[in-house]
Amino acid sequence: MKQLRKLGAVILAAALTLSLSAVPAQANDFKSAAKQELTLLGAGYNGPALKDKSLEVRVGESKKIGLKNCSGLKVTYKSDDKTIATVSKKGKVKGKKEGRTYIYVTAKTKKGELRGRWNCRIDVKPALASKKTVNETIKAGKQLQLRLFATEENVEMEFAISTKSEDENLDLTIGVPENPNNYAQKVPVIDQITPDKKEATVKVKIKSKSSTRVIIWNNGNSPVDVTVKIKTADGKKTISSVQTSVL
Repeated sequence: MKQLRKLGAVILAAALTLSLSAVPAQANDFKSAAKQELTLLGAGYNGPALKDKSLEVRVGESKKIGLKNCSGLKVTYKSDDKTIATVSKKGKVKGKKEGRTYIYVTAKTKKGELRGRWNCRIDVKPALASKKTVNETIKAGKQLQLRLFATEENVEMEFAISTKSEDENLDLTIGVPENPNNYAQKVPVIDQITPDKKEATVKVKIKSKSSTRVIIWNNGNSPVDVTVKIKTADGKKTISSVQTSVL
């Protein structure tokens, strides 16, 4: 029985060597190569492998691609798009700008024999911030919806809303939904901007799924340019993104 197992292991190793040697080296072929290797190796394979099939990093942030069972092998890394993410010789990925790319990883013996190749998907998200500024034009009868996402809950955010409009019929109302995920609920008005009051500051505490919404309605007869300056009350960098839409 032991001899049969040993023979099976030898056959598997030989097949792996032949298969990996035949895999094309082009970056665009990494996905098909990974499928071929996975089918051949099977669930019991305990050789070189990639720990992370994907990584999420923020602009300016660095994370290392995890590998296992690669001791004694020469591992190389290559970024498919260096404008989105770069990678060091040791597999440290750094986010450069928002977007998606792939890091191609190759493991070889000291003699140059191929032992594995993988692709790791990299999603680069915006850098965290303590402040964000939004400039939008709200047409008459329309509303501006701002949805803020943060990395923490129970964080207080300040929305400073202002306009330089000289319209004598200026009428903006501001509301904050109790549940940011419920778009059917009635939203209470908590402040207003008029010809005599062109600024308003709204404080919102993030409660649900690390996000909140602020809505600004233009009840006047003319378009209004508004500036919304958002900041965390404690100054910490917990703002991940702000989505805007004029409806």
